[in-house]
Amino acid sequence: EAASQRCARGDAVECMRAGSAYEAGRGVPPDARLARLNRSAGARLFEQGCRRRDPEACHALSVLYALGRGVPTSPKTAAAYRGLARDLCQVAPSPVCSRLGGAPQDDPKVQVHPSRST
Repeated sequence: EAASQRCARGDAVECMRAGSAYEAGRGVPPDARLARLNRSAGARLFEQGCRRRDPEACHALSVLYALGRGVPTSPKTAAAYRGLARDLCQVAPSPVCSRLGGAPQDDPKVQVHPSRST
């Protein structure tokens, strides 16, 4: 439930974490509707970050679209956001920039799943 509260305050990673918790019933009763709502909120927050030209947010969106988490699965949209993240890395270097070589769903460090990576 703490992740859900942090999500409500605008933390996209926590929205994804809350979505996973509700989906699996980890620490909260399973609730498919709340899982979808939290993941959708996370996707919207990542989209806002990407519009502000944040390569980390654009990369996270690419993974969400590749996996269909909080958004419809779309390899084409995933590739577009990944390309945008690469382009942004040329002007706004970020830790994600060194990880943009492989397929988005293969990136173990992207923070859209329940365990927070550093």
